[in-house]
Amino acid sequence: MKQKIYIKLALLNLVIIIINVILFSPAFVGLSFTSGSALKTAFAISEIIFSVLIFAYGNYSLLTSDSLKYDYNLKDIKDDKGYIQILRGFFKIKFYENEIFKSIDQIERFERKETSFKDILYQKFNTDAEKEMFLNVFNEVEDIFYKNIKKIISILSIFDEVEYETFLKHYGGIPEGKLELYQNNIKDINNILKENEEILLSFDKLISEATRFGDSVEESKMNESNLKKLDDITSSLKELRTNII
Repeated sequence: MKQKIYIKLALLNLVIIIINVILFSPAFVGLSFTSGSALKTAFAISEIIFSVLIFAYGNYSLLTSDSLKYDYNLKDIKDDKGYIQILRGFFKIKFYENEIFKSIDQIERFERKETSFKDILYQKFNTDAEKEMFLNVFNEVEDIFYKNIKKIISILSIFDEVEYETFLKHYGGIPEGKLELYQNNIKDINNILKENEEILLSFDKLISEATRFGDSVEESKMNESNLKKLDDITSSLKELRTNII
């Protein structure tokens, strides 16, 4: 993420330089402060002021952006590796070390289940309609799971490690109010981890139902019993989503 910010900084400053070279070079527009008409002089002064303002505002905005501060943007994360990379970056926060480890473990377990699930899906089902039934439930599972992971990352990102270390080294411990806040954050993360365990269990149930199809012509049909089980899984997931929102 930092690389993108630095590229934007370089492009912004390069464009400012090129524009000023074109405007003030005698070979092009030829603006000047000392020669030419009063209109040209006024335009030259205005252009310099405008360039300074753009330079200052543009550089300040990019250098103080959250993308540079946290070295990531959750909107840009597209797969499990991105989330794991972000979480590993928080391992320096020893206070949350156990919760970070559990979050990464859940992601890795989810991805292994996804691989198994899709293998079963494409081996057992011949029609798109049958696959779609399970994929719709999977999409629900995946969406809720990673929304929870994002919530954990958001909680971790507001932790001030410097402040925490300062309290320990120079104040003899964490002030009571601050300690309560840290403990509440851990409680919130653990509640989210608990929800994700329920989601992983729902995923196991989904995989289990998928394996029951396709063993014979009769079993491959979507009967009422199978549909009911899928509906139950979906209902559980929707209830989890409601609690999350």
